[in-house]
Amino acid sequence: MENSIQSKYFSFSIKHPQDVGFSDKAKGLNQKGQSLVLMVVTLPTFLLFLTLSLLVFKFLIFKEESQSICRKGMLSTQNIQLDGIRNLFKLNPQAKNLRAQRALAEINYKIAIKSKNPKLITAAWLYLKKVQAEQKVFGVIQISLINSYEAQSYLELINTQQEIKRLHFIKSEVINLGEIPMAIKKVPRNSPTPDYVFRSQFSKKQSKGLQWTLTFYDPFPPVTLSCNATIYKEEEPWRSVLSPMDKL
Repeated sequence: MENSIQSKYFSFSIKHPQDVGFSDKAKGLNQKGQSLVLMVVTLPTFLLFLTLSLLVFKFLIFKEESQSICRKGMLSTQNIQLDGIRNLFKLNPQAKNLRAQRALAEINYKIAIKSKNPKLITAAWLYLKKVQAEQKVFGVIQISLINSYEAQSYLELINTQQEIKRLHFIKSEVINLGEIPMAIKKVPRNSPTPDYVFRSQFSKKQSKGLQWTLTFYDPFPPVTLSCNATIYKEEEPWRSVLSPMDKL
């Protein structure tokens, strides 16, 4: 309701208080309606963004976790083989001593044959057979030690593969990189009790690692990850190290 007052010089109108209240309420309801519409329009987008952000965060967590598992597993695998190499190399002096005894026994046997002395020949032959038997036993000890440590390191590698495979987003196989056998060789090669030494380019050939793929949701491409470790022998003490790209 509106009352108007007019005169020669001026005119004005007075709105009724009820009219003012109704207009403010209408304006408030209109603003609330707009906010509600805006919220309805933007809520799905916000929820989608929030869900995607949580998935990406989860993906990154599993990425870091898989890399951490691999690094620890590869260092553990190398530490097992490093222990094996140390213990095997400690046997080299005994192996060398047996080779020397074998060479001496063969010389003595040849001398005995030339002497044509039956007792001397028999004694020399028995001593030669004794040394050969000792070499055979010692060679088995060397091989058994190698097999034992390589088997332990292989089990550690398998456990690491399975631990990574159990993680979310891992859909493919965890591939083994490198060879399980220790990068060592026999010197002399044909001796039953050789010395065991490092192969050339040892750290490169000793390197072991794993590779796996994290599969996210379409349209994101899969991410291939890997980690490697080896044994550093250039200075004492020898130690297991991660490759430069896989530092913890």
